[in-house]
Parts: sequence; C-alpha cells; structure tokens
Amino acid sequence: DGSDSDHTSNVKRKHDPAIISQDIEEETEILPKIHINGTGENSGIKKWKQVLIQLESLYQLYQVSKDGGSLALNPQKFKEFDGKEITWSEFEGTAKDREMTTYAASIHIINTLKENTMKAINLFQLKVIETKYSEEEADIIVTTTHASKGLEWDHVQVCNDFIQLEIAPNDTSKWAGGTTVCLRTGMTRKKWEFASKNFGDELNLLYVACTRAKKILSVPRYIKKLLVEADAMHSSLSQFENEVRNGNEPCIEKIGMPSTFSEAKIGSITDAFGLYDDIVSGIRSENKVAAGQQLSELFFNADKNDGGRDQDHARNEETNKVHKLKVKNESNLIPAPN
Repeated sequence: DGSDSDHTSNVKRKHDPAIISQDIEEETEILPKIHINGTGENSGIKKWKQVLIQLESLYQLYQVSKDGGSLALNPQKFKEFDGKEITWSEFEGTAKDREMTTYAASIHIINTLKENTMKAINLFQLKVIETKYSEEEADIIVTTTHASKGLEWDHVQVCNDFIQLEIAPNDTSKWAGGTTVCLRTGMTRKKWEFASKNFGDELNLLYVACTRAKKILSVPRYIKKLLVEADAMHSSLSQFENEVRNGNEPCIEKIGMPSTFSEAKIGSITDAFGLYDDIVSGIRSENKVAAGQQLSELFFNADKNDGGRDQDHARNEETNKVHKLKVKNESNLIPAPN
C-alpha cells in the first residue's frame, strides 16, 4: 500500500489485480465497489493518492528501463536514491536488499500489470478514489493494518506484501547475529536469525491483521506455513526431550522436522535446538504464547476477549468473544483448531 511497514487487507472478498491486466476495459463494467478505510495523511484516500503518484513515477522508470535506459527519480519523493540515475532492476534490487517496504506494493503492481499499469491506475482513480463508496455500499474494504486496529469484519484477506519471514543460514546470513551461548550445554554456538532485520515489527503487524476476522481468514501460504511449522517444531522437540527424560534414545528424523526449518540446513539435534531457541522460542515469547498453546491458534483463532495484548485490541461487548475461524490457504478452507 506504499506505507512503511504496513500491509493491505482485502476484506469481504478478494479482487486479483491480475484480472484487470487481462481486459482492463471490460473490467470497468464489473469492477466491485471498493471502500478505502482510514483517515489522515498516512491512511485512507489521501494515502492512496500518494501511492498513485509513486506508481506513476516508478512506471516511467519501468518503461525507460525496458528500452535499456535509466532514470533519475525525484529525490524529494525517493530520498533513498539521491537523485541518481538507476534502472528498474537496480531499483528493485536496492528496495529488496534494504527492505524498503514503502515500495513493495508498487513493485508488485508494476511487475504484475506491466503495460496495463497506467490503465489500472486510471481505473482505480475513477472507480475508487473519485467515486468514494461508503463502507456500507462497498463489496470490498481495503485497509492498512494500522488503520484496521480495533475493527473486525466477517471475512478478511491478508495480502501478500509482508516481508517473507525466511530463516537465514547461520553461516552466511547478511544479518547473522554472530555467536551465542547454548542454553542447554553452556557452549558457544552460532546464532540463528530471520533474514529480515524487521521481523519483530512484521510479526506484530501480522498478529493485528490475522485477528481482524470473525468468520473466515485468508492468508498467504508462506505465513501459514511459518506458524504451523513453528508449532510442529515445538511439538517435535518437546517430544524429543520427553523421550530423553524417559531414558529412551530418540531419533529426530523419526520424530519429524518441518520442511521450513529443514531448509535452514539443520545438521544435528544441536542445530535443531539452537534454531528452536533463537527463532521459535523467540516468536512464542514475543507473542506471549502459553506453554500448552500453539502459535497458529493464537493468530488464527485468537481470543477476542484476552484484553492483555495491547489496548488497540479492545472490542465492543457484542464482539468480545472467541470466534472459531476458518483459515483459508489459497483454495483450501481449513477449520480452526478446537
């Protein structure tokens, strides 16, 4: 959505921008009624007008680069680039390497719509910005995560513009945290970290986004995979420890290790526990997950009456209750845990 460390949620039903690219003229007639949630300079209609201006500038860079050229972006609007001439690929690479989330949505839109980007911008300007549907009239409500705090809807679609919370190899990571002391052996070992240095903020925003839904929550596959497999790793290593306490000799391969964490190149049970202590335990502590509780349960089936997370989660009396969510992962509809 063009804002720092913030993300868009599509509420009621999803309208894929890729559809617009197929036939932009026909889409004018069938475009759903869209309401922009939020007020102020950094949300709502005013913010989206700024986003459209950013999109136009970046589309010019995209077009010039297609012909082998480069362009100097306005240094007042793109301060990070100091008015230097760059290509589209250089802009993309810099934004990714430096985690400039301000530009994530614009990059995604241009790479998706390509030559239809300006048609889509004009359509959005005409049918959304200028029409100004009310929330009651709208088929879709588009909101940033920050602007959604304290609000709830029956159906929520969390969009795919969160930083990918990948785990960096602890021997090559740009953000590697060096070494730490193993909690179990007291020996020095390498420290595991997320590839993103802003993962804490991302997780907090993700929690807010996921707890806006009352009935159906749809999330990107990689988000659901991270949380569900963190739970699986917690369960696996807890089982491993119980086997040791009972005098058995457990095998971590037989217990099973989630694929997300096996991709982090775990070479031993020591690596597995190190990754758990640095990553999974950190996520659980950050979100105040109780010993017998699952992360996925907290995010996808949160207690709306907990009151203890932060004051922004206050609810009206009639919505202060536990909602049994169905979590939608692409085409699969998954019942919330009991």
